[in-house]
Amino acid sequence: MKKIKLNFSFKGKRNYVQGPDIFDAVVDALELKQESVKNIKYSAHDWIRNNAALILDPEEGIEKYSSLITYYVDDVLHKAYVVDTDVKIDKRTDYSEDYVFRNSKINGDTIKLNYNTQGYTFSELVVSMNKCYMQDMHSDGKWIVTKFEYATLEGICDYMAKDVTIQLQKNLNNKLTKSEISIDNKPVGYIYFSLV
Repeated sequence: MKKIKLNFSFKGKRNYVQGPDIFDAVVDALELKQESVKNIKYSAHDWIRNNAALILDPEEGIEKYSSLITYYVDDVLHKAYVVDTDVKIDKRTDYSEDYVFRNSKINGDTIKLNYNTQGYTFSELVVSMNKCYMQDMHSDGKWIVTKFEYATLEGICDYMAKDVTIQLQKNLNNKLTKSEISIDNKPVGYIYFSLV
């Protein structure tokens, strides 16, 4: 078992840690962008409103956690739990999704953005794009990311100069959606959203 501190910053006026920040922090802490890392899945189970601990491969399952990331290295399953530590977050950063909302193009069940020039991480970008799509096409409620699935993260490293597309695959009663993520028309993963 390995335990790593995760320190977060609130974005804009939010009072919770965004899913992309949690996912990106775990990817960086565990170096999941390596070629040997496969079948990466992130699932959100509860809000994170404090800093957290990342617990990797505990001997026993953890009952209360905010997020779970599973992945394989050399066909061995690894589980990383993100657990709230009750240590208050004392940082806040400016954050705007305006660029994504202004520059993304919606066509039917697809949203596309040509070239991310604003420095969003890949996770931030796809979450903002999907949020834009869901708010425009399906409901005015609050949509949040609940899951990411990637065969590998190796191919997403150079997304900044490429087209990113998200295509709706399934919509369950306008409450839960599954969408495919592509870079330059090559599928790289899936993003799931829930209406809360």
